[in-house]
Amino acid sequence: MIRSVLSRNAGILKARPLSIGVVSSVGIGFNRISDFKLNNFKNVNSFNNDRSQISSIRYNSTSSLSPVGSTLAGASEGLENKSSEISTTLTSFADSSSELISNANGELCTYIGYFENLGLAKSWWWPPDFVTHLFEYVHVYTGLPWWGTIMTVAIGVRILLFPLYIKSADNQGKMNNAKPELDAIQEQMKEITSNPDRDVAKVQRLMQRRRLIMQKHDIKTRYLIAPLIQVPFAIGIFASIRTLTGIPIPGFENQGILWFTDLNAADPYLGLQIITAAAYVLFIRLGGETAGSNLSPTMLKVLTGLPVLSIPLTMNFSSGLVFYFAINALFSIIQNMILRNKSFRKFFNISQINRNAQAKGKPFSIKEFVDAKVAQNKAQLEDQLRIEEIKEKRKHQKDRNTIMSKEEFDKMFVNKRKQ
Repeated sequence: MIRSVLSRNAGILKARPLSIGVVSSVGIGFNRISDFKLNNFKNVNSFNNDRSQISSIRYNSTSSLSPVGSTLAGASEGLENKSSEISTTLTSFADSSSELISNANGELCTYIGYFENLGLAKSWWWPPDFVTHLFEYVHVYTGLPWWGTIMTVAIGVRILLFPLYIKSADNQGKMNNAKPELDAIQEQMKEITSNPDRDVAKVQRLMQRRRLIMQKHDIKTRYLIAPLIQVPFAIGIFASIRTLTGIPIPGFENQGILWFTDLNAADPYLGLQIITAAAYVLFIRLGGETAGSNLSPTMLKVLTGLPVLSIPLTMNFSSGLVFYFAINALFSIIQNMILRNKSFRKFFNISQINRNAQAKGKPFSIKEFVDAKVAQNKAQLEDQLRIEEIKEKRKHQKDRNTIMSKEEFDKMFVNKRKQ
């Protein structure tokens, strides 16, 4: 078999001898190796006569290292040395960032621009960066510990937004006082929308009546969503505290209070989580942000259960972050109690809530509101189509009136000839 293979490839081997070129990489110290030509196969007849030479060539790879093998071994060893050198020279990103923070900040945050130098607050328009700047200004100028800084910023933001809550509470009070009339219209709308052959004109009249009731009570629906303005601030505070406690910033490990002195670590007793959940349950039961919410029993149960479910979800959050949740929830309860006070509402000219009317009225239903809105839009579309149809008929009637009949034309022609 070996003879046949060698005889078949004799012409190729004589025409162009094989060469193996090993080229090294300059970056890791390989040496260029000269071409090693296999000229042993020039004379094929010698292999036919001497099998021992074929055997020696066949098992040449298992013998002692050839010059090529020794060179490759040296190159491999050089590669390992370079790899070990790189691994010892370069540090991980986490280590370098921690070293940068420890070297750049001195000891504690004691000057304005501290977080900007660390690359944590590069702008004023992005909510997390804006809140980080607020934390820095409050901490530096007041000298408060970090727990006091978090509490001051959280309460300060809520106080700045308090006028919007007053306006929303006034609008909510007017809405609750008009609820019996609005509920009556809502019931009629529900009956009409459930009927396939609904009277579009009646739907329009009901919607017009609803608008008149809201105008009479001076209800402006845009103020009902005013509390949502706090969402960007809440997200900014959440992201900022999570970043500061995750790095962590020097001072957070010992500037807590009570049993959670380390604001970077999670609360081991879950005390903050339990306080936060209990505060939110009470807050929802009292009527929400504006003290005037009238939720359905099902919705009330769902919203009451969510804070309880948040305890296991936030058990691994840092104490600084859950402390902010607790402060925000407690302030919401205080705000609710203030807005429920009749003297306060009278002083700020906030519409008083008629609890009897609120109790008699139906709870707010999103489905019914959506159905009413869909019916209104459909009625408006059908009215628009009817108006277009009437206009088209009038146009055809006008064109028809302008066309003169043959009798009229003949009569007019005869009269002109007589004249």
